[in-house]
Amino acid sequence: MPAKLNTPRLFIAVLLSGFLFSVSGWTNTSDSSVSPETALQMLQEGNARFVTGNRIFPNMDIDRIHEVASGQFPFATVITCSDSRVSPEHLFDRGLGDIFTIRVAGNVCDIDEIGSIEYGVDHLGTPVLVVLGHSSCGAVTAVVTKAEVHGSIPSLVDNIIPAVKTAELNHPELHGNDLVAPAVEANVWQSIQDLLKQSEATRKRYESGKLKIIGAVYQLEDGRVDWLGEYPGKDNLRGKFKINSSIKNDENASSLPAIQNAKDAMATLKEGNARFVQNNRIYPNQNSTRIQDIANGQHPFVTLITCSDSRVPPEHLFDLGLGDVFVIRVAGNVCDIDEIGSIEYGVDHLGTPLLIVLGHTSCGAVTAVVTEAELHGSIPQLVDNIKPAVEKAQASNPNLHGKDLVPASVKANVWQSISDLFQNSSATRNLVQEGKLEAVGAIYDLADGKIIWLGEHPSQNVLLDSFSNRANEHNH
Repeated sequence: MPAKLNTPRLFIAVLLSGFLFSVSGWTNTSDSSVSPETALQMLQEGNARFVTGNRIFPNMDIDRIHEVASGQFPFATVITCSDSRVSPEHLFDRGLGDIFTIRVAGNVCDIDEIGSIEYGVDHLGTPVLVVLGHSSCGAVTAVVTKAEVHGSIPSLVDNIIPAVKTAELNHPELHGNDLVAPAVEANVWQSIQDLLKQSEATRKRYESGKLKIIGAVYQLEDGRVDWLGEYPGKDNLRGKFKINSSIKNDENASSLPAIQNAKDAMATLKEGNARFVQNNRIYPNQNSTRIQDIANGQHPFVTLITCSDSRVPPEHLFDLGLGDVFVIRVAGNVCDIDEIGSIEYGVDHLGTPLLIVLGHTSCGAVTAVVTEAELHGSIPQLVDNIKPAVEKAQASNPNLHGKDLVPASVKANVWQSISDLFQNSSATRNLVQEGKLEAVGAIYDLADGKIIWLGEHPSQNVLLDSFSNRANEHNH
């Protein structure tokens, strides 16, 4: 990444043979006026409001959409699980542009997740990083119980194995499901260790004191965040932040109609986005009753992969609540091993009838590839997934160059992600071919909050047949 400057809200120049790269989304928008302590306090207070039913729903109106359309200024980076019950924007009561979010099953830290984190903590300069596990995590449970997993999921959960071994070593008296809770906590610390080991940019900011790295676990049973402390435990926060749960205000008790199939799911998403754009949100499935109802299991109606950009929180854009959408978030909404493994969990294991691949206008990751921006750390490996999309956009639009090529590239990148998914996930291919899953592309417009629906991949049937035939030939 380019060298960090300490000037608030200063756009960092990325030199491209003398070209000043200052496109929204990939420029440095660090606001150093927010200290790590203040950022952490904002998250803690937001969770207290969430638990007590006194949410204020900040930064979610049309004025905020317009305010952050040209740039993002998040105060925190959070990596957490794709689980539909664990939406950081809900459980911390935050809005558009507040949290740069990475979500993948098991909140693991591998190449794509690390590249996305580096963008949040180094390029955007967020002063705090929270690695947030959650109780009864399915990915951790699968490793603890040695569950049989298939497709891309084994490569995903391999990252969790060292954490489970640590938990077994520290708790030899625990076995099976009894070991899950300590394994979830160990996995938080494992993710932090993996991040610091592989990310020089994050390590430097942490060692310089510009970044606090906090471990935490979200409790599905009551909505509380259990703050584990600052890595490596030099400032244990456990029990220090008290929430008065005797005060309850559950005014927001709206629910969604029953969803039976992909058609119903699409209608619900479109209606939700219309409410979002018109400032008529109903804030469904977000009260204490909902927390309790889904504590023992999730039944989302859609799996969605989108960008980590703080202005693109899907639960807000579609006016959805807890347990509604299984979410994967990574910079550039790319589909590589961890993302595909997470998607397979959503569409195959949980059985959601609809998959949405959601790009967004002025995507920084796409823009970086289009303009050949100088990148460092794990980010080059992350955006390598986007290069084929940009090449296709260039071939289809030979008269467009530089920033003018970005919109076409964003669209091509949505199709590229779907193509990569079909190519590398037989489980997803089979579900689509059997009519059990619809895969739909879409783009979120930062300027007005509207979703542009692209439909299914224009070459979907050709891709499915081609990749299935290749797989069959390889197996024989």
